[in-house]
Amino acid sequence: METPIRDLQLSIILNDLLDIYGYDFTAYAKSSLKRRINRLYALDRFPSFAEFRYRFGWIRTILIVLLNS
Repeated sequence: METPIRDLQLSIILNDLLDIYGYDFTAYAKSSLKRRINRLYALDRFPSFAEFRYRFGWIRTILIVLLNS
C-alpha cells in the first residue's frame, strides 16, 4: 500500500476482527495498531486496502503479529 492506513480503515479492520473472530482490539493504542498493520502491508505488498480485507483468510497471521508484538 502506498499510503499509511487511515483511521476509518483501522476501524473497519478492528470491527472485522471483532465480528469475525471475537477479538476486541479497540482498547489498543491506535498508533501501535496502525504501525503494525502498515508493516504487514509493506512486507506482503498488498496493492490496496480492499485486497487486504479480501484476503482475510490470512487474518490468523495478522492476529499473531498483533498479539505477539
